[in-house]
Amino acid sequence: MKKMLIAVVAGLFLSGCNAGAQRVWDRKGSYSTNDFNRDKYTCIKEGNQVFPINNQLRDGGFLGYYTTDVNRSGRDSFFADCMRAKNWYLKPSSQ
Repeated sequence: MKKMLIAVVAGLFLSGCNAGAQRVWDRKGSYSTNDFNRDKYTCIKEGNQVFPINNQLRDGGFLGYYTTDVNRSGRDSFFADCMRAKNWYLKPSSQ
């Protein structure tokens, strides 16, 4: 049991190592911050209309009950597709 717990903790630690890799939206050619903000706001607004916030109560077993937005994944995918349709793409941030 102890070895299994160590393996789980190590796996969780290692899976988080790449979590800090940030990506940013970019577009070829010239664009302004206003261009980006306009497209971002439009995609967020449309995503919220297609996939509205829908919090549902879930049973987490021994952890108890919690709420989760069942449309979040769909909204996130819609946003990314919408931004790509407006010629934006994700690239690694230059830190």
